[in-house]
Amino acid sequence: MHPAFEIFLRGVLSFIALFLIAELLGTKQISQLTFFDYIVGITVGSVAATMAIDDALPVWYGLIVIGVLGFFTFAIDILCRKSIWARRLFFGRPYSLIDGGKILYRELIRAKFTVNDLLRELRNQGYFNIADVSHAILETNGLLSVLPKSAKRPVTTEDLKLNLPEQGLLANVVIDGQIMDANLRACGKDPICAPAEKTGPGCWKN
Repeated sequence: MHPAFEIFLRGVLSFIALFLIAELLGTKQISQLTFFDYIVGITVGSVAATMAIDDALPVWYGLIVIGVLGFFTFAIDILCRKSIWARRLFFGRPYSLIDGGKILYRELIRAKFTVNDLLRELRNQGYFNIADVSHAILETNGLLSVLPKSAKRPVTTEDLKLNLPEQGLLANVVIDGQIMDANLRACGKDPICAPAEKTGPGCWKN
């Protein structure tokens, strides 16, 4: 087999393996990335890259390693859904860094956070004065959740005692020139096919 063709096949197999693993693990890998997810993602990517370009390594070795990592990650995810203990073991626990407006320095040390780190994250959330914050929690994905003091939180329609109607979701009825029949039906409309020479590929009415 020509070396270039072998590398091409290895690249295709690496892509397929990564796609299957991504589908297996779901969008959590990017939406709620924990330290454990980060390590798994880096490892799987490294194995796939090695499998694609290292012709001294049998391609099946790389596929086996990726399969094992994907299986155990999926199994751990299922276990963590059913066990609080497993979630704390693999994903950690949130840390309360500010409670009642006071910085909890012991929790900062446990979270390996400094005061400067805390102030930076507060500024990223839009709070430049720490006195405006009632509670701050460092989540397991590394993001900081902030609860401002009552006098500093944004005004809501409930505060103003306004009775506004509920607003539903907006749906696109045409995408890339194609009529979305399901979206039309969700809006209470019925799609009707029409002659192309008159109104185009389709139209809709009440």
